[in-house]
Formats: sequence, C-alpha cells, structure tokens
Amino acid sequence: MNVLVTNAGSKAIADIVKEHVHSTSIGEAGTRKWTEELLADLKGQFTLALANMAPSVVPNETDLGTLLSAAGLTIRYVTETGAFKEYLEQFQAIFLQVLELPHWSKPYLGLKMVAVRGCSRLCECFEATTVSVAAALVPWAASALDQCATDTLAIQLLFRPICEFLNVVVQTQPSMARTILTTLVPAMLRLHTNTFAASKDFAQDILEWNTLLGVVLEQLLPSQISARELLATAVPMPRGTVETLGFAAVVPPEEWEALLETLPTTASVASMAMILPSLYRLAQLEYPANVALATLEKALAHAIDCLQEVPWNHPSQLELAHGLVETVRDLLIAAYVAQGPVAVNTQSYPTLEYLALHLPTVAKDRMFKSVKAMLPDLRDATSECFIALMYTMGSNFWAFQASFVRDVALKLADPLVFGDMLHVLRPTAGADTAEFEALVASVATMLTKGLQQIPRYSKPMALRLLGSVGHTVQGAGSFIAPHAATIAALLTGLHGGSPSAARDAYVTALTELYLAMPFTDGETVESFCEILAAAVLTQKVTGLESLQRLLAFDPTWVLAKLPAEFWTQFLEMCTEALTSFPVFEEDVPTIVLQLGICTALLPHQRGMEAWSATVLAPMVATFHTAAHEEGLVEVEEASRALLTALQS
Repeated sequence: MNVLVTNAGSKAIADIVKEHVHSTSIGEAGTRKWTEELLADLKGQFTLALANMAPSVVPNETDLGTLLSAAGLTIRYVTETGAFKEYLEQFQAIFLQVLELPHWSKPYLGLKMVAVRGCSRLCECFEATTVSVAAALVPWAASALDQCATDTLAIQLLFRPICEFLNVVVQTQPSMARTILTTLVPAMLRLHTNTFAASKDFAQDILEWNTLLGVVLEQLLPSQISARELLATAVPMPRGTVETLGFAAVVPPEEWEALLETLPTTASVASMAMILPSLYRLAQLEYPANVALATLEKALAHAIDCLQEVPWNHPSQLELAHGLVETVRDLLIAAYVAQGPVAVNTQSYPTLEYLALHLPTVAKDRMFKSVKAMLPDLRDATSECFIALMYTMGSNFWAFQASFVRDVALKLADPLVFGDMLHVLRPTAGADTAEFEALVASVATMLTKGLQQIPRYSKPMALRLLGSVGHTVQGAGSFIAPHAATIAALLTGLHGGSPSAARDAYVTALTELYLAMPFTDGETVESFCEILAAAVLTQKVTGLESLQRLLAFDPTWVLAKLPAEFWTQFLEMCTEALTSFPVFEEDVPTIVLQLGICTALLPHQRGMEAWSATVLAPMVATFHTAAHEEGLVEVEEASRALLTALQS
C-alpha cells in the first residue's frame, strides 16, 4: 500500500491506520476500500515471501512485517465493525499461514511475533473468532515454546506475545483454561526454572507468564473464602473433594519442587510472589500432602522475606507491600481451609506486627503523600492477614495474644479482629477457662469504651464498631454472658443519639447479644423492641433479618413483647408488598424477608385462619405467579414456601 510505504519511518503505522478506519466519517465504503487494498497487498507480499523463502532471510521482510502490523492495528481500531466482519477469515488465514512458516531464524521470528499479536487482536476485538484461532494457535504455541527452550531470541520475540494471546483466549473462551494449563503451562514452568530464574534479563517474561497463570487458575480453582468469612466457616475442606486437573501428570513433583527452589532468585519480581497462593492451591489439588506442605512452607517463607525487605523508600513500595500482605493472607487462608490449624513460618507474626506498628509512620511521611489514599486498604489487608494467621495458628496464638491486644489491635483500628481472636482461642470442653474468661472480660471492656465514643467517630468507624459486637459475641460464645446485659443497655441508651446512618446497625448488634444471652432487664428489653419495631416497619433489611432470626430462636417471646399494633402494621406492609406490581430488583431482599417472616408466623396465628384462607392465600398465589413470570427466582421460592404453609 503506497500510503504505508511512502510514510514508513516518518509516521507511525498506528496513526496511518487510524486515519483510514478509526472514524465514523470514513463509512463502510472507505473501510472496505482500505481493507481490500490491505488484504491484496498482504497476500501479494506473503506469496512473494513463499516464492523466495530461505532459512535465514526473507527478502521482503520489511514490507510484509509492515503490512502484518497494519492488519493487526486495523482489526483493533476499525470503527465500521459490521462491514469489516466479512474479512476476518482472510486476516486469520494469513496470520496462521505466517505462523506455519517452517523457519525460526530472526526474520521469521519477527514476522511470527507480529502475526501472533494480530491473532490476539482478532480474539480481543471479535470474540467469535476465538474458537477457530485458538484451535490452530494453541498447538502452534507448544512448538514455539519448544523453540524458546533452546533459543533466547525466540524468547525475546515470541514468549510475551504468546502469553498475551493466551491471556485473551482464557478471558474470551474460559473453557480453554484447562487445555492451556496442561499443554502449555508446563513448558513455561520449565523455561522459568531453566532460563528465566537464572538471569535478571527475563523479569518481564516472568511477569507475563505469572499474569497468564493467575488468569488460568482463577478460572479453574474454586473461589476462596475471605478472611472475614472464617468465623462462620465449618470444618476444613477434605483433600480430594474437588476434581483434579491432570496437572501433576505433566509436571511431576520433582519439576514442581525445582520451580519452588527458584523463588529466592526471583525476589525482585513482585509478580512471582503474587501468584504464590494460586500455586499453593494448585499443589493442594494435584500433589501428595507432603508436596503441598512444602509448597506452603517455601511460598510463605518467600512472601515473608519479601515483606521484610520492603525498603519503604518510594511511594511504589506501598502497593508492593499491599500485594505481599495479600499473598501472605491468601496463603494462610488456603492452608487453614484445607488443613485447619497448622505450623507456620515463625517470622509471620513479627513481620506483620512490625508492619502494623510502622503504618502510622508511613501515614505521616510526606514521601507517601501521593499514595496516602492506599493506606486504608493496606491497613485492612493487614487486619485480614492477622485474622488468617490466628486461624492458621489456632491455640498457638495464645503466645502472641497479649502483645496483639496491647500493641497491634489499636493500631489497626479494626475492632472486628477481637471476635476472630476469641473464636480461635476459645477453650474446648473440659479445659481450664479462667484465662479465656479474663480475655473476654478485657475485650468486653475495650468494646464498651469504644461504644461510648461512637458519637465522635466517622460513619465507617461507627459501623465497624457496631458490627464488632456481633462478631465478638460469635467469637466468645457463651462466655459473653456476664457482659451481654451491660453492652445491651449501653447500646439502647446510645441509639437515639447516634447518626441516622448508623442506627440500622444497632438492631443487628442487639439481636446478636440477645441470641447469645437473652437479657431480661425490663427497660433494656422495651428499648430493644422499640428499635426492632422501627427498623422492621421502615423496611430496613437489618430489622427484617433480626425479626426472622428472633422468631426462629424464641417465637413466644417475640409475639409477647412486640405489641398488637406492630403486628397490624406489619401485616398491612406485607399486604401492600404482595399487591404491588411490578416487583423491582432493589425490593427483592425486603420482600423475600417479609415472606419468610409471614411463613414463620403462620403456626402461631390465633383467630386469623379465615382471613389467611380467603384473603392471604389467593393474594400470595397471584403474587407467586407474577414472580414466576418475571423470573424473580428468590421471590418465587419464598412465596411458594408461604403458599405451601397456607395450604397445609
């Protein structure tokens, strides 16, 4: 194409391409003209290259390479995609023909690099091409990676484009993830072990395959629970409950262990540390327990070492530290979920303690002013890391609990951590409880002091502190009993003077306390019921959830304490909801809870049987049909449950 040849070297190819396809003013005719000329010249140059092919030279390398680049950029920038789609197969055919050229010398590697990138643009911009392109390119990538194993130039020119292409494939065609893991990732791991890890020249290549593997494993591994969910987590997941991926059949344990041995040499490559949790979870799934444990030990040691070595001399260190803390956290969570409490690196607690105590200094350092907004996220990640460490250490955390409560917890400004600490350290049946009772009393005292200061706190901190009440109750279990009434009385007294945005959290906190140890003080109970009733009648989800839980716990108490006027208003509210159409998505949680409460109330109704049969049942039946027609599955199921109860 004259326009490309004439401007070669003086104008970027991307700019030339944009002038011809990247505007609505060009129209379909202009797009077709450019595309057909480009394809004609591209085919001509490729035919010329075939006719004059030699192992180490491509006479028209520059012209063919320029046209291949223009093809990839046209795919990326074309505006008239509808008209352009009819040419996709021709571009795909040329890219794949270039890749199948039999030689691997520098000129051919350069052309193949551009062709791979063209394939990436095809899959990225026109997802419908992914299946056919991937079917051809994945087997080719295997041979290209074999070439990389013996040719540094092939690594330089092809490895990163291959990783980029596969990354696009996994995101546009997730079903390819397993094939990529078992057919291509093994060669990448061997390249890393034998070539990349031995030199600092391959940091970018390590980043590329790390990114790819992270995306692949995200598709294949079950989602992992968060640190905040550990309190409600049941027993560890037994090994073997998830189907294996066949990875160990292509990467034997000795090759896996060789990969782990390279970790100390990649300390400067942050991406390597970031994929360690995924590598460990893959080892849990694929290898014997001893190999999985060795993976945990080496991965955790590497992450801890990297965290200890953060120099804190540049704003970018904040992001690095955040990533490393998340790595340690996710490794610990994965270990606990799979095995329960397990011995961990002895430097885990001291390293996290130093970080927690150092964060206030970082916050004051002007060097980090530009990234100061990242500090809350780093502090939260550090809190979650401590939580994960508690569960992983189990009762061994007693060795650190005093310093944690005294020095660390206040720096984290996260009262939720106390509930997890109490849960982890709660004594088993028959054990001495004196030390734990003293710890619960200490936490209850700190919690009470914090609650008294709620009017001074920001909304997020107030909500977190109120949320910590339920968390502490769950963690302490029955040991909270001596303190429940005091905390409940304090909460009911504070409720009226708190910001309206924080009041919803009071009903949840009080409900958690009552469920743990029903308080009997008349004034406290009356205030609690008033707070509960107000939250329910204003259709707050927190109020409805609390009422449903209390009905399941002690329906007689609930029906006796909430006045008849409340129940009348509640039924009116439910009736209005059941006769309001259409149902909006944002109303679904409220309606599901209302239906659940009505179902729970049915066995306890007195004198309303006729109304339920003649008015409520037809109303619910109509509502159930409407929910089914609108595809509101949760509402349909909740209304069906109520209808079944009415008809029984």
